[in-house]
Amino acid sequence: MIVYPLSSQIADEISQTGMAFFNNKIPPTDPNERNWRGKYGGWSQTPIRADDKWGEEAETGNLNLYHYICRSTEGACIPIDDAVLKQATEIVNGGGNYYAYQEHGLIVVSPGRKRVLFMYNK
Repeated sequence: MIVYPLSSQIADEISQTGMAFFNNKIPPTDPNERNWRGKYGGWSQTPIRADDKWGEEAETGNLNLYHYICRSTEGACIPIDDAVLKQATEIVNGGGNYYAYQEHGLIVVSPGRKRVLFMYNK
């Protein structure tokens, strides 16, 4: 998982426009443009719901990030700092954030916390 800062300007714009911010953005078509990482579409609002990509923790009912990030590693998952894991878990399970899947991962944008999470899963 990689955590990027989100500028106050962009966070404010997302907070004011909501889903329209993501639905009206045209992704770059040039793979060399702005460190392009792929197209993200089908944006949705958090909380992310359980499905075949996610498993819920029985005690809390929250999505377990390790289940998503480590599902294809056969037990060889990366360590994630506890504070980062706690914040990311709150973001994906809470409201007011936005996410989209892409071929190799998931991006989650949290305007309230001014963070962008990228979770790689292949």
